[in-house]
Amino acid sequence: MVDVIEALGRYGIEVVVVDPWVDTQEAQREYGLEVLTQIPAGGDTYPAVIAAVAHRQFAAFTFGQWQELLHPNRLLLDLKGILPRQLEAIRL
Repeated sequence: MVDVIEALGRYGIEVVVVDPWVDTQEAQREYGLEVLTQIPAGGDTYPAVIAAVAHRQFAAFTFGQWQELLHPNRLLLDLKGILPRQLEAIRL
């Protein structure tokens, strides 16, 4: 996943990485990544979301909670099969 984050950064895409289980200090030290343990509050929406881990915190999100995070014209990738079926997502 680090390779994907770096590749997106090369295209000028600002990546927000959220993983409640990661050791944030280790991620910074080993990969130079700032990793958040929670999705930032504040009502921001995201034009793209990649669901790359199946942590229970994300799997428990409801359809409405996901909708609140997503920009209307968004790209949504579900790599772990955790997103509600009502969401139009690319499922790999």
